Amino acid sequence: MKNSEHNLIFLFFKIIIPIVVVLSIGAIYLFEETSSEKKDFMLEKVITLSTIISTMIEYEKEHPTIDSLEFSSKATLNQIKRAFENFSESNTLAFEYLVGERNGSKVDFIAFSSTTKPKSVEYIHNELAIPMKRALEGLSGVDVEYDYSHKKVFSAYTPIKNTQWGLVVKQPYTLHITPFKKVINRTLLFLFIVVIILYYILKFYEYKKSELLKISNERFKDLVESTKDWVWEINKDGVYTYSNAQIENILGYTPAQVLGKTPLSLMEESERLRVGDIFFTLFNNRQPLVNLENTNIHKNGQRVVLLTSGTAFFSLSGDFMGYRGIDKDITERKLREEQIAQLAYFDTLTGVANRRSISLKLEEEISKAIKNQTNASLIFLDLDGFKKINDSLGHEHGDRVLQIVAKRLQETIREGDEVGRVGGDEFVLLIRGGHREKDMYKKYLVTLAERVIESINEPLKIHGKINYIGASLGIAIIPEDGESVLEIMKRADSAMYSAKSLGKNRAIFYDSRS
Repeated sequence: MKNSEHNLIFLFFKIIIPIVVVLSIGAIYLFEETSSEKKDFMLEKVITLSTIISTMIEYEKEHPTIDSLEFSSKATLNQIKRAFENFSESNTLAFEYLVGERNGSKVDFIAFSSTTKPKSVEYIHNELAIPMKRALEGLSGVDVEYDYSHKKVFSAYTPIKNTQWGLVVKQPYTLHITPFKKVINRTLLFLFIVVIILYYILKFYEYKKSELLKISNERFKDLVESTKDWVWEINKDGVYTYSNAQIENILGYTPAQVLGKTPLSLMEESERLRVGDIFFTLFNNRQPLVNLENTNIHKNGQRVVLLTSGTAFFSLSGDFMGYRGIDKDITERKLREEQIAQLAYFDTLTGVANRRSISLKLEEEISKAIKNQTNASLIFLDLDGFKKINDSLGHEHGDRVLQIVAKRLQETIREGDEVGRVGGDEFVLLIRGGHREKDMYKKYLVTLAERVIESINEPLKIHGKINYIGASLGIAIIPEDGESVLEIMKRADSAMYSAKSLGKNRAIFYDSRS
C-alpha cells in the first residue's frame, strides 16, 4: 500500500505536476499572446472606423449637400446608425458598437448597435461607462472595464477626430475569456493524452482566431460598403490595396480592377500632371488630403469629377503604411454650378456675356490698362432696322436675328475679346488692351468697326425670308474716355447715338467736345 501510495505520489510529483505546470504555463502564454493580438486588432479597427467617420464628417462640413445646406452631422450619424443596426442582425460574437458625446454632466449615447438605447450615465462620481469616458477624454486603448450597464467588458475605445464624439467597440468579458476556460478544462480532462489535446487546442484556436479576424473584417467591410461614396486604401507605394464596391457605380470598374493601380492612373495626362504635383507633395509629407478636386475617366470614357479626402495611417510601431480615404462623386453638382454660372453671367438667348458679366470684365480691363499704361476700348452697338423686323415678323423671328448677330460678332473679334448683350438689340464689344500708341490703336479700331458693320450688313436668311439690318457703333477708349465702368459705358453709348444721328450704320469715337 505504501509502495502504491509512494508510486502515486512519485508519479504525481515527478510526472503529473510537471506536466500540469508545463501545460498551465502553455495555456497562460496562449491566453496572453492571443489576448495581445486581439487587443492590437481591435485597437487598429476602432481607429480605422473613427478615421472613416471623421473623414465623412469633415467632408459634410466643407461641402453640405444641395438639398440641405444646414450641417449638423445628421447624414453621417444616420449612416453610422444604419451600419450599427446591420451589425446587430448578424453579431455572433456579441460585439456592441457605441458612439457617445458628453452632455453637461452626463454621457449620452447617440449611435449604438443594441436593440435598446443605452441609458445616459454621470460623467463624474461614477464608475460606469469607463471606456466611453476615456474616449471622450481623448484617449485610445483596449481595456477590461465596466460599461454603462455595470457589466465587465473587453473594449476598444478612441475619440473621433474633429468631433466631440467617442467611439467604443466592446464584448462581454465572459465571452472574451470563454475560449481560454475551454483550454484549461480540456487540459485537466484529458491530462493523460495531453499532447494530442494540446495539438487540437492549438489547431482549434488557430481556427477561431482566423474566424474572428474574418468575421470582424466582414463587419467593418459592411460599414464602408454601406456608404454611397468610394472608400479606398493605398499602401506606402501609392497603390490601391482596398476599394469598396461603390467604385463600380462611380467609375464603372470593379474593386478587383483597380487593385494594384495608382489614383493617377485613372486620369487624363494633363490632369495627372496637375493632381500629381499636389498629391505627391502631401503624400511624401504624410499630410491629409482635404477636398482635393480631380477629374477621372469612367470606364465608358466619360469624365467624372471626384472630391478626395484621406489621411495617412501607421502601424502600431509608428511605421507609415499608406493612406485611407473617401472619394465623393460631385459631377452632377459641378454641372449644376456651371448651369447656375451660365444663368448668372451669360445671356440666355444668344449665349454671349450679359450686362453683369461685361461690367465685371470691363472693370478688370480698366484696371489693367491704367496699371500697364496701355489702351483698351468698349464698342457700343445698336442694330439699325431691328425694331421693324421684330414688329412685322414677330418676336421669334427677331430672336433668331439677335442670335445670328451675336454669332457674327464673335466670329469678327479676336480671341480674348468679349461680346456682350446689354439690352434688347444692344451689344457691346470689349476689345482688350495691348497697344501703347493711341493713333495705331485707333486705326485698328476703325478697321475692326468696318469689319463689324460689314458682317452685320450681310443678308439674313430666316425661314425663307431675306432681311437686312445695319449697326451704329460708338467707341470709347480706355482709360482716355473714363476710368470707371459707368463712365466708359455712358460715353460709348453717347458715341453710338452720335453715329445714329449722323445717318446710322457707321462707327463714331467718343468726343468730349461734342
